[in-house]
Amino acid sequence: MDMMHDSNFISYSDCVIRLRMSLFRNCTGYLFPSRMQAAESRRFLGAVTERMDRLPEGEWTLHRSEKMSDDEFFYYRDRGLLPDDYGRMTVPVFFYTDKNGATLFFLNREGIELRIVSSEFDPFRSLESLSDIDRRLEKIFPYAVSLRYGYLNSHRTRTGAGLEAEVLLSLPALNQTDEGSRLLKIAAAENLKIEPYICPVLKEAVCGILSVSTTALNGETEEEMMNRFSGNLGTIVKMERLKRRDWHNGMTEQIRARYRDALDRINLSMKLTLAESYDILETVRMAVLAGVADHPCSTINWLFDFLKESYLTRFRNRFTGSSEPMMYDSLRAHLLKDIFCGKAEVLCIKD
Repeated sequence: MDMMHDSNFISYSDCVIRLRMSLFRNCTGYLFPSRMQAAESRRFLGAVTERMDRLPEGEWTLHRSEKMSDDEFFYYRDRGLLPDDYGRMTVPVFFYTDKNGATLFFLNREGIELRIVSSEFDPFRSLESLSDIDRRLEKIFPYAVSLRYGYLNSHRTRTGAGLEAEVLLSLPALNQTDEGSRLLKIAAAENLKIEPYICPVLKEAVCGILSVSTTALNGETEEEMMNRFSGNLGTIVKMERLKRRDWHNGMTEQIRARYRDALDRINLSMKLTLAESYDILETVRMAVLAGVADHPCSTINWLFDFLKESYLTRFRNRFTGSSEPMMYDSLRAHLLKDIFCGKAEVLCIKD
C-alpha cells in the first residue's frame, strides 16, 4: 500500500510519541569531520558562518554555546532537535534554528545535519519541509555528491539519500506480551533498528517506549524509504491494536484499578520525579486505550517532553509569574493534577 495516499498514519497518536527526521550532508573541498584536524575545522566553520550570513535576515537564528544558558541549550537537546551527545564543550560550538523549527548543525561527526521533529506522525509533510530547506541550502553549500553513489557521508549506511528517520513508540499492549521476537524479525527484514528509548535526562530506558529508526537502503529514494518505513510502522501499530483487544478483554478491571491508583497518587503527591511522571503517563495511556479514561493521547505525548526540566524552565513565567528558581518535582505534581484531575484548561500552551 502506498502510504503517501493513506491518511490513517496521521492518527497514530495512540502509539507514536514523536517523529524525528534528518538529512546528512558534507561539503566538497573538506575532509569528513571525523578526519578533520583543528585547523581544518576552524576553516570549515568560518566558511559556514560566512555562507549562512548570505541568507535573508530572520530566516535562521544562530545559537552559540558561549552565549546560551544551560536552560536554552538543554531545551533544544531535550526536544530532539540536537543529538543526545551534542556537548557544550565539544565541536560543533554553534547551531542554527529555522523559523519553522528545523535545526541545522555542523561537525557532529557526520558533517552537516538538518533535522526536524514533529509530534504528529506525518512523515511526508516532514520530508517535504526538510527537502525544501535542503534545496535552498544546497545553493550556498557545495554538497559532496556523486552521480553514482548520491550524497557522500562518512557513515556508509547514510551514503545515498542521506536520510534517516526515527519514531518513539509507546506499545503498552505489546509490552505486556511476548511479541519482541516478531518485532525483531520485522526489523531484520526491513532494515529497521528497534531498541528501548534511552531518555537523555534520566540516562536510562523508559519502560514501554521504543525507538524505531531506519536509513535509506542502497539506491533507495527518499520517497521509497518513507513508504517502506511508514508501511512497517503501520504493521507494528496494527499488531499493537490487535493485541489490545485480547489484552483489554482480560485486563480491563486491572487497568481500571491501576488508573484509579494513579489518580490517587497524583492527588496525594506534592512532588513527582520525571521517572515517576513517565510511569503515571503510561498508566493513563493504558487506561485511555482500554476505554476506562478519557484523555487525548496527544496530551500524553506532549507531556512526555514537557515534563522535562528544560521545558518547565522555559515556561516557568507562565506558571509561576516570576523567574525565581522552582522545584521541578513540585511543578510536575501540580501540572499532572491540573491535567488529569479536571483542570486541563489551564495548560493550553503551544510550544
